[in-house]
Amino acid sequence: MLLEGLLVALVYYVCDLLSLAWCANPMINRPIVLGPLVGLVLGNLEVGIQVGASVELVFLGVASIGSTMPANAALGGTIAAAFVILTNSNVEVALALAVPIGTLGVFTNELRKIITASFLPMFDKYVETGNVKAYDRSIIWVSALVQSFQAILVFLCIAFGTEYIDLILNTIPDPIIDGMTVAGGLLPAVGLGIMSVMLLGKKGSFLYYLLGFALVIFFNISTTAVAIIAFIIAGVELYRDMDLQAMIEKNKSKEEDFFS
Repeated sequence: MLLEGLLVALVYYVCDLLSLAWCANPMINRPIVLGPLVGLVLGNLEVGIQVGASVELVFLGVASIGSTMPANAALGGTIAAAFVILTNSNVEVALALAVPIGTLGVFTNELRKIITASFLPMFDKYVETGNVKAYDRSIIWVSALVQSFQAILVFLCIAFGTEYIDLILNTIPDPIIDGMTVAGGLLPAVGLGIMSVMLLGKKGSFLYYLLGFALVIFFNISTTAVAIIAFIIAGVELYRDMDLQAMIEKNKSKEEDFFS
């Protein structure tokens, strides 16, 4: 499992590094992206897509509020997808594994912050001396170093933990496995419920949510078609807001010219 663990860890490391450090958070460290990539490197893209989409539903409405830290969806989704593919388990078992793994990932996030904070005196020194080049270089290598911590954890879990997970799953009685399957099947509904509560407080957003629900349930439209419709609506809203902003700026300039 060393090669598989290395490939999965590399996928996680690149996506996590680009999302949280080097790029403006393109959200490629979400389970819906990591799942298919893990499936691709492990030779089972279909299961990777299924696990990624299912785990994404679980963590769909989870957000950081105040000092609370949400579960690490990227870590839970990546390890769960790899375990399911390598042990030939079902997707529901992946959901049951992703939640506790993601919760444990909160502690690794805090440890990562502590490691990052240890480099702050070095950055303060570069600021005081005006050494911009050294400051920029340090941001690159420090972020690469800090993000590698969780990637190493992913490698260890996949390379040395898959056999134990497979052994544990084989020794668990069938009724408990069935219970995990049922519980895993209910978890996406929890994610959708959390997102629905969040959308209720936003004017107009919940109506679009109901529109998508109605299109799929009552008109049997595929989710791909709904995604295309949502993209078109988002584009219309964007251009409308841009025109409105331009009109406001134009009126403001006219008022300034009138009173000047």
